[in-house]
Amino acid sequence: MGSLQEKGKKILKTLNHSGYEAFFVGGFVRDQLLNRPTQDIDITTNATPDTVQSLFDKTVLTGKAFGTITVIIDGTPFEVTTYRHDLKYDNHRHPSEITFAKTLREDLSRRDFTINQLVMDFEGKIFDYFDGKKDLANKTIKTIGDPLKRFEEDALRMLRAFRFASTLGFSIESNTLDAIKVKAPNISKISVERVQDELFLLLNGIHKPYVIKNIIKTNTHKALSLEDGFNALSKLNTSDYNATEAFVLMQDKTPFPYEKYHFSNKDKKKIETIKTIHQKTFKNAFKPIDVFTYEMEDLLSANQVNILNGGTDQTLEIKRLYDTMPINGMQELAFKGNDIKQTLELDSYRQISVILDELLKNVLERKVMNTYDDLKQCAEDILKDLKDSEKNGKI
Repeated sequence: MGSLQEKGKKILKTLNHSGYEAFFVGGFVRDQLLNRPTQDIDITTNATPDTVQSLFDKTVLTGKAFGTITVIIDGTPFEVTTYRHDLKYDNHRHPSEITFAKTLREDLSRRDFTINQLVMDFEGKIFDYFDGKKDLANKTIKTIGDPLKRFEEDALRMLRAFRFASTLGFSIESNTLDAIKVKAPNISKISVERVQDELFLLLNGIHKPYVIKNIIKTNTHKALSLEDGFNALSKLNTSDYNATEAFVLMQDKTPFPYEKYHFSNKDKKKIETIKTIHQKTFKNAFKPIDVFTYEMEDLLSANQVNILNGGTDQTLEIKRLYDTMPINGMQELAFKGNDIKQTLELDSYRQISVILDELLKNVLERKVMNTYDDLKQCAEDILKDLKDSEKNGKI
């Protein structure tokens, strides 16, 4: 089917052969120069959206009013945007009014950072109007033009600056950083979903200690309603945790403002699961029931949270328990719920559930063999203890 770049070049070729300028722009060109993998390619052109739409068989009108047409090549989408000026922004995020520009330079001048305005033509030649190559070489994040204006237009650019610094290992130019401090309050006015996306990306970056320091320095953590959380992360001075673990670490001593953020059910469940394991195992050894109950990824994340909070590294014990687990699921118990019901003549769901849980625990801790007869005897003993406890008013 061809590589991403080869597919993209089909679009450049079609536009060029029809008499129009067309270039790869932004992240793809930056990542090519940094020898980093690329997930997608954006294209800029002087062809109007109507022209782009007419030149390709499969297109989607993703943002025609703002000059963008998505072109589908061999099943892969490419955003193709006409050179434009952004005249007015609404809600510190999106342009509400645009006009088409005549030249490539005019279009590039509206973009966020110098390292993201580099363009590449069909032959692979790179054009650089705002010293992007120089800033790449110096590992610097710098806005195109006045940083105050750039961040007033789109407040998300401030978090993007932090994200690029974290993932690329770049520093943020002083004027750009000063402007973030001035404009940081505007972050609270933009979509929380986009904020979350950037937070996950920057907290997964390996250079996040530098970024966290500057998020605090610029008071961006206050705009994010995560002041306590980022202060907690700053004390770690390490990058040995991922974004999910970071959110657990943030709320280790203070409640997380879930009312402000809109985590997916999947992300929230994962964060809460790791938090639960961490709280169970921070001062205690991991037990067979823990390894049986939770995914290995979550166990190791909780262990990492423990370590960063001064706890003992139990990685080897977790793996030993996992590798020597006598059973891997409730269905492997030799004496099941139906056996308990029929053999012990029980109708109480609560009693059956308690006995099953105790049988599982005993098998996992190797206190009883996983055989029908051994578990039957164990179940009878558990039931006797239950009845004694009920008789004595203990449960």
